Amino acid sequence: MHIVFVYGTLKRGFANYDEWMTPFKYIADGKTYDKFPLIVGGAYYSPILLNEQGNGHIVKGELFEVDDDGLATLDIIEGISKTGGYERISIAALSGDVKLQAWIYVKDRVDVEPVHNELNGEYKPDARYIPATQR
Repeated sequence: MHIVFVYGTLKRGFANYDEWMTPFKYIADGKTYDKFPLIVGGAYYSPILLNEQGNGHIVKGELFEVDDDGLATLDIIEGISKTGGYERISIAALSGDVKLQAWIYVKDRVDVEPVHNELNGEYKPDARYIPATQR
């Protein structure tokens, strides 16, 4: 089993949760141990974590337990094999006072155009977000 940290539209109650995350076990709310820039970017106003560990803010999100097939599915949704897609990296995350390793999806800044705004470490519903079904 794997632990995955989600920070955007895959969180419970957000646009992509019902379609993709319901098969997985929610563990707890969490936050990144290190700072990262969390932005809204791209043509679809997506929440994106930039692969710039140490810059930005501690990011709030949720931790899920995912099996191998689930992780492979998330890799496909996040486009890790596509040019300009996300990259899956291992980070330290906190669940309360417990530090653990989790997978998270990040992008390089050069792959995000345009950057609409930087968030203060937490993604909240954004009316500008365009779900995949409307693209």
